[in-house]
Amino acid sequence: IDLSKCRGQGYDGAAVMSGPYSGVQKRILDEVDRAVYVHCAAHNLNLVLNDAMNGILEVSKFFATLEKLYAFFAVSIKRWALLSEILSSKRKAGSLQLKRLCPTRWSSRNDSLLAIRFSYADILQALAKIILTSNNASERTDASNLKKDLESFEFVFQVVLHTKILIATNGVSQNLQKSDFDLWQARDLLQAARKELEEF
Repeated sequence: IDLSKCRGQGYDGAAVMSGPYSGVQKRILDEVDRAVYVHCAAHNLNLVLNDAMNGILEVSKFFATLEKLYAFFAVSIKRWALLSEILSSKRKAGSLQLKRLCPTRWSSRNDSLLAIRFSYADILQALAKIILTSNNASERTDASNLKKDLESFEFVFQVVLHTKILIATNGVSQNLQKSDFDLWQARDLLQAARKELEEF
C-alpha cells in the first residue's frame, strides 16, 4: 500500500489500532500527516452502549460482579473443572460456560450474560459445593460473597433487564460491523431496536 496516498484511516477502539501514542493510526499519521484517523462508524453503537452503561453505578457494579464471578472460577483449574462438571452433568439445551467480559466489546457482555442466565442454577450449585467442601477459608468466603451477590434481587433483576437490552441491541451492533450491510437495513434495524426498548 502506498501510504503517501492515504487520506484517512478507521479502526475499532482497540488500543493497538487507535492508540494515540503507539497505535497503528499514530504510526501512519507520523508517516503521512493527512491520513486522519476516524473511529470506525460501524463500531459506534458499541461505543454508545458501553459509555451509556458504564455511566450508571448499579450497572457498573453488576458487570463487575460478572467479571469477579468469571475470575473466581477461571483462576483455579479445580474450580473451573467443578463448574464444567456440573454444567456437563446437567447439560441442558441452554446451559453455557462462563465467559470473560471484554471492556470494549459489547458482544462479550452479551455472551457473558447469556451464560449467567442459562446456567444460573448450576453456577449457584458450584458455589454452594465450594462453600461446603473447600478447606481454604479465603475460597469459602469468596464463594459465599459471590453466591450472596448472585442471589440478590438486584442481581437477578439486572440479569433480566440487561438480557432484554442486549437482545435488542447486540444483533444490530454486529450487523452494523458487516462490510456488506447497507444503510437502509441499518436504519430499519436501529428503529426496530429503539421501538423494542421503548416498549420495554
